[in-house]
Amino acid sequence: MSQLLTARGTVYAGVPEPFDPDNTGSILSNAMRMLGIVSKLSFEPAVERVKVQEWSSGSDSTAESWSRVTGGKIKMMADEASPDNLALNLAGRVQTIGPESVTNAKIAVKGADGKYSELTTTTALKATTPYYFVRSIAENGLSYQPYELIDTSTFVLTDSSATPKTLTVDTDYSIDAQTGKLILKGTASHGINLPGLTYPLSADFDMGLFIDEIPKPIIGGKPYMLSQKKVSSVVVKDSSVSPKTISDAYYTVESDYGMLTITDRTAIMAISGLTLPLKVYGTQGDVTAVGLLTEGIIERQIRMNGINARTKKKMAITFYRVSFDSTAVDFFDKDYTKVALEGELMRDASRPEDDLLGQFGKIEYL
Repeated sequence: MSQLLTARGTVYAGVPEPFDPDNTGSILSNAMRMLGIVSKLSFEPAVERVKVQEWSSGSDSTAESWSRVTGGKIKMMADEASPDNLALNLAGRVQTIGPESVTNAKIAVKGADGKYSELTTTTALKATTPYYFVRSIAENGLSYQPYELIDTSTFVLTDSSATPKTLTVDTDYSIDAQTGKLILKGTASHGINLPGLTYPLSADFDMGLFIDEIPKPIIGGKPYMLSQKKVSSVVVKDSSVSPKTISDAYYTVESDYGMLTITDRTAIMAISGLTLPLKVYGTQGDVTAVGLLTEGIIERQIRMNGINARTKKKMAITFYRVSFDSTAVDFFDKDYTKVALEGELMRDASRPEDDLLGQFGKIEYL
């Protein structure tokens, strides 16, 4: 039967698996990620040639010569520029950037010294007294730091009952999104309107609010890049003591890219009592991001589950340890962006020095 090989298959990458010296099967290989469509997978051994010259004849000819394999080069071409493939190539990490979710935030009061003290008492809180929700810290002599830039649309305030009671915004309290300041409704003497509460109060919310400042002078017709992407609920205000809200007829927002363009500068500048700079308030959304060159050396095990397209025989190729290099990525291409993945094949010293299978990898015909 012909031994011609036309290999096709699926390529996976994962952190190098621990070697099971007892071969008990009790140590499973780590979860591996499919690289998507891979149109090329090649291995080039790194061979070191050692030569010994003879000196007696005067010809300086080679008396003895042998070679030893020190590793090799793995080259792959991933046709899918997925976030994970880009991270593998660009020494980065895939992460979701978005609003921080806070649960069961502690309520505190701000003292005259500017420091915050957590309220653990069961005594009813007082109306008109400003309260804050804080996180524990241990720096600069402080114990707590207030949460700010709160997405008030996600804010839920509850008491400490076995079945917590939920307070109603505007009826029982108000919350300032920028400072996180909580004001309870009612009179200063008896606290809030809702009876039968169990103290202390706590809150759940997202930290999704952002505030950007448009520098002076205002320029019309050109986009300002906001600090966040996937933005929503965008509002523009001036810097007055009682800020004026700028009509959204005077600007446009490209929410996905986080861009704001002033379309009618004249109308904005004609607003009576306008105080610059303008400030942009909005809520950020979740974005999948890949950091560039943040992870140093990335090491993976590579596995191909393949088939010989000529004979339909299955085969598996495993490279135990591959240290990946960063290579060029053509983001603009007349065809489509491919991700070249290249790395150095290294010895896996956790495996025995087996003359049959070795410490670099193996090809298995199934």
